[in-house]
Amino acid sequence: MKKLITIQVLILIIISNLAYAGGAILTAEKDSYWFPTTTPRKHVKKFTKDYNPFRVELLAEEVVVDIDDKEASTEITQTFFSTTKDTVRGYFLFSVPKEKTYSDVAMEVNEEKVRVQEIKAAEATKVFEDLVRRSSNANYWAYSNRTLYKVLIDSIMPGSLQNVKFSYKETLTTDNSIANYTYSTSMQSLSKNAPNEFSIQINVKDKNKLKNIYTPFHEMKTEHKGDSEAKLGLEVKKLNIDQDIQLYYSTNEKEVGYSLFSYKKPKEDGFFFLTFDAGIEKELALTQKDVTFVVDASESMKGYKMVGVRKAIQKCVQKLNDGDRFNVISFATDAETAFPKLTEKDETSVSKATQFVKELQPKGETNIEAALKKTFADKSTKRSRPHFILFISGGEPTVGKDDEEALIDIVEFANPENTRIFTFGIGDEVNTYLLDRLSSRKNGTRTYIMEEGEILETITAFYATISEPIITNLELRLGEGLKATDIYPKDLSSLDKNEPLTIVGRYKKGGKSGVSLIGDVNNQLKRHRFEANFASDDTQYGFVPQLWAARAVGATLDEVRLDGEEDELIDKIAILSKKYGIITPYTTHLIVENTNVSAEDKSAEETKKAKAVNKAIRIFDDADYSTEYEVLTDEVTGEESIACSEELQLLGQAQHVLDLRPGQDRMKCKTSKGSEIKNVATQYANVNGHIFYQTMDNYWVDIAIFNRKGNIEKIVFGSDKYFELANSNAEAATYMTLGTNVKFAAGGKVYNVYKKMKDGLETASKK
Repeated sequence: MKKLITIQVLILIIISNLAYAGGAILTAEKDSYWFPTTTPRKHVKKFTKDYNPFRVELLAEEVVVDIDDKEASTEITQTFFSTTKDTVRGYFLFSVPKEKTYSDVAMEVNEEKVRVQEIKAAEATKVFEDLVRRSSNANYWAYSNRTLYKVLIDSIMPGSLQNVKFSYKETLTTDNSIANYTYSTSMQSLSKNAPNEFSIQINVKDKNKLKNIYTPFHEMKTEHKGDSEAKLGLEVKKLNIDQDIQLYYSTNEKEVGYSLFSYKKPKEDGFFFLTFDAGIEKELALTQKDVTFVVDASESMKGYKMVGVRKAIQKCVQKLNDGDRFNVISFATDAETAFPKLTEKDETSVSKATQFVKELQPKGETNIEAALKKTFADKSTKRSRPHFILFISGGEPTVGKDDEEALIDIVEFANPENTRIFTFGIGDEVNTYLLDRLSSRKNGTRTYIMEEGEILETITAFYATISEPIITNLELRLGEGLKATDIYPKDLSSLDKNEPLTIVGRYKKGGKSGVSLIGDVNNQLKRHRFEANFASDDTQYGFVPQLWAARAVGATLDEVRLDGEEDELIDKIAILSKKYGIITPYTTHLIVENTNVSAEDKSAEETKKAKAVNKAIRIFDDADYSTEYEVLTDEVTGEESIACSEELQLLGQAQHVLDLRPGQDRMKCKTSKGSEIKNVATQYANVNGHIFYQTMDNYWVDIAIFNRKGNIEKIVFGSDKYFELANSNAEAATYMTLGTNVKFAAGGKVYNVYKKMKDGLETASKK
């Protein structure tokens, strides 16, 4: 199970610096004569340098969305605060996401209804072109070709609060039978300060059963109300939300639902993200399972550790399903079992196991060898019946075999085909290398618990995700014409109730293809078959390539960590990380190492390209993460080793864009000036699947055109030619949001947009 991650201090550029369409209040600079107009104005008075049109700042934003049979009603409540010293006129602007149509648009300002003016997309573009001309801020191109709603708010007093309510309705669009709702957050990144509070609640109801609920950019807390209703929520404080909040879901009456997100450019490999969901239906037949709880009862579990684990195991035993078999094994200097072998769950066995757990007292040495041998001594497990082992330990082995490889060999030799091992490390004195190797043998997971109050909640919450398997021994089959490769996870395990299964991969040829999920259900083979349409030329789901790359990089980093370094693996990590923008303390070090390999180890052409890329990518100019990488390869105990283990697992199981950022909050260093602190991870961007890096001279450059020479069209920022390109080429306008100095490919051409100094020389001012 992927550990629940809360949004914390670092939100980076992923699609563009802003992709917003929520409400914001803009004010004009004195004597600038600016107001939102659709009339083109070539001769405009520019705002003074660093002028902030968002002087009426957003303090709080609350969003409530009700979706009923794909009809959505959205109500937004925003509170603004005027930071000006003068009474000003403001314009509330609300920009609609592309290809969305709203109805019943209504607005109140300070509890008074106001008339809302609608400006169609083609005309609204002129409003933001005017703002680009006046402010030299290219971020406004993010609103190109979008319908705009406008309201005048006159006489905003200094220090006053402006309370705005904005509501609208829409019919959700569907693609491949997947409904999509998008809430575009307000223009927060253009403001100097993040709002104190932001919250969104989405209530979904449908006449059919809800399946495959998915939010690609944010992990939202989800509560189900039966099989046809769900509530999703997200709350953050003092943090800019720089990603549209997108919700996808499907509805059907099938036992297992599926959804497909695919991304493909012509003449390039495609990427897919598949999800399978059995829903939460109580009437579904569950696969009977075996569960072995292996509990460390040595002295390393003294105090709160043993208290928390005892409570957790007792609660898990109570939650066993009818027909399940189980056992509890404790280990200290030796190992003991609650039952001679796996025993069927009934009132008597649960009572005996509960008493066995209550009597556990932390004493003696830590004999992991004895625990493993006792666990696999039971030969009653069967291939068609899943066997889950929850292995809980608080310390390193101190008696018996203590060599990690020897202990792993016990599992390799005895591990039946349908057994999964889930390890739990309690505290920071555990051997992460050993626990991670144990869990990785058969598609298990690892969990580390550092805080006293988290043991009961973490273990029981995890058990809930695996407690109701629907299908086990899974196999995914795709049509041969698709030519699918590089699928993650490599070993599928089970599909569980209320825990969707997600699979990523690559493919050569798009089009319709059969998709089959095959597995065992209570000793019977079952097949779920679907017809899916894989994109041949569609890049709307720009998050899919990065999620695939994240899993590929995470799995390969784990392989390096657990099995040792190999040149082929190092090169793979460096190439994928650089190409798809997977920037972590570990990948950054390998990118640098890979780029600086001597000519003796690479061909002349490869060396030339590597050096050019290294020179171009400013992200590596000031940072050295060799010590972080040494933790990955050398440390097996301690807090740093645990953090590394958790971050690699998160990357290798990435389901949301936020999962691509493990360790980035630590990626801070001084600039070449020696004083300014920056986070080097902010120097890359994913713009609709194109990865850009900021160069040493402050250009944003599409990695696909590094080293490109000839046939590059140069365009001066702010020139007539510049605005012609932005207005005529939507793809180019999207890339131009990155700043005043951008090199990119769009529509088969390569462009170099740059800012020109008064003396005629090129410059590269910071965004």
